[in-house]
Amino acid sequence: MSSHDYEGEQAKEPTDDEKIYQQELECAKLVIYDNDECEFVEDCEGKTIKLFYIDGVPQETVFHSTLHNDARTFTANADDVWVMSWPRSGSHWVWEITQRLLHGIDSFVGPLQKELSVFALNTVGMKDIRRPRVISCHLGREFAPVDIFKKGSKMIYLVRDPRDAMVSWYKFIQRHDGFKYDGTWNGFLSLYFQDKIPRGTWEKHTKGWLQESRNNKNIFFLKYEGLRHDPLKWIKEIA
Repeated sequence: MSSHDYEGEQAKEPTDDEKIYQQELECAKLVIYDNDECEFVEDCEGKTIKLFYIDGVPQETVFHSTLHNDARTFTANADDVWVMSWPRSGSHWVWEITQRLLHGIDSFVGPLQKELSVFALNTVGMKDIRRPRVISCHLGREFAPVDIFKKGSKMIYLVRDPRDAMVSWYKFIQRHDGFKYDGTWNGFLSLYFQDKIPRGTWEKHTKGWLQESRNNKNIFFLKYEGLRHDPLKWIKEIA
């Protein structure tokens, strides 16, 4: 059999989207935790989703009960850059862009991202990461580290059209075993309007950071759609 017979069987290089999805799963593995305080919430069609509440905000069940407290007390550096967003809003993309800009990298950085996320905030290795650190997370304003405000860390808050972000979040939840949810889009919407989906609603999350930005000049609001439409313009703004 000639070497040509094997050419069609060679594994394809994964796309950036596939790499990002894989690293999201790897991030989750860092804190997989079947919390005893989880509850199953029913949608309008009788399907249930598994949730865990922290200070009244619904979260992923893989989160350890101390994770958000760890985030609040995290020791930040003045030169840290935080990429914040509601889920499925392009934060991994912007993290990648910012990481490359700050460190002069011209290739896919992906694997490092799991070391610079909310899952790894209080790990020993976090202190050894090359500075300035670019840290990506979906923390609401109420869970953000106090230190980032005291030390003046820079923040990028990424906003995506809520219709697109919600559809993407719904699809992600469906394929992630931790949520135990196989409901329809209508069922998901019924949970959303009751504020019973992981991370809470887009409106509350975005409003919290928008209010903070009015008195905090270190927060840069970036629109996902603007970055898609004119990446060069907005990458220059990030820089």
